[in-house]
Amino acid sequence: SRRLLEEGEERTSRFVVGSFWLLGLLNNSSYVIMIASAKSIANGGVALVYLAGIGPGVCVKSSSPFWFDMVGYRTRLGLATSCMAASFALVGFGSSLYAQLAGVALCSAQSAMGEASLLALSSRYPRRGADAVAAWSSGTGFAGVFGYAWVVAFGATLGDIGTQAVALAVLPPAFAVAAFSLAAADLKKDTPVRVALSSSQRVRFGLSLWPVTGAIFAVYFAEYAMQSGVWAAMGFPVHSKSARDSFYELANWLYQAGVLCSRSSGWLLSHLSRRTLWAC
Repeated sequence: SRRLLEEGEERTSRFVVGSFWLLGLLNNSSYVIMIASAKSIANGGVALVYLAGIGPGVCVKSSSPFWFDMVGYRTRLGLATSCMAASFALVGFGSSLYAQLAGVALCSAQSAMGEASLLALSSRYPRRGADAVAAWSSGTGFAGVFGYAWVVAFGATLGDIGTQAVALAVLPPAFAVAAFSLAAADLKKDTPVRVALSSSQRVRFGLSLWPVTGAIFAVYFAEYAMQSGVWAAMGFPVHSKSARDSFYELANWLYQAGVLCSRSSGWLLSHLSRRTLWAC
C-alpha cells in the first residue's frame, strides 16, 4: 500500500513538472513568434513592434499585485487563452498595421498574465514547487528556439505573417487544455483569496525585491536594445536588405539558444547563492 502511494505521488510529480514545462513552451511561443516576425509586421519600425510587445506585459505584471488576489485562476487563465486567440486573429486578418500591432499587444498581455498566474500556481505544489519553476523556465527557454525556428521554417512555406498566425490557431486550445488539466482539482474550488495588505504595503514589498527585479531589468533591457535596434540594422553587406533580414533571424536564434541553456540550468545551479549567480 505504501509503495503504491509512493508510485502515485511520483507519477503526480512527473505530471506536474512536465505540465509546467509544456505550459512554459505554449505560453511564451506566441510572444516569441510575434517578436521574431517584427520585420514582417513593420519592416521599418521594428522598435514599434517591440513596444507593442513589451508595454502591455509590463503593465500586467506591475499591476498584478494589486488585483490578482481578487480574480481566480480560472478567470485569469481563461482571459489569457482568449487574448492569445484574439491576437492571432488580429495579426492574421488585420488589414492595417494598427490592427496587427493591437494583436501583438494582446499577445504581450496574454504572455504576462499566463506567466504570472502559472508561476503563482506553482506554490500550490509545495513538494515540487522548485522543480515546477525550473521546468517552467526551461519550457520558456525552448519557446525561444521554437519560435524563431517556426518563423524561419514556415516563413518560406506559409508566406507572410498573417498566414503563419492563422496556422498557430492550435496554440490557444492546447494552452487551455494543458493549464486546466494541471490544476483541475484546485480550479474546481477556485475562489479569489483576498490578502490583508494595503496598497502602500504592497508597493513597499515590491520595492524590497529590487535585488532580483533590478537584475532582471538589466538583462531584459540589454536584450530588447539589441533586438530592436542593433541587430535589426546589421548585415553583411550592410546595404543588402536580405542580408540584414538573415542576420536578424540568425542573431536572434543564436541568442535564444543561449537563453534555452541558461533557463534550463535551474536544476544544476539551485545550490548556488544569489551573489554567485550575479557574478556569473
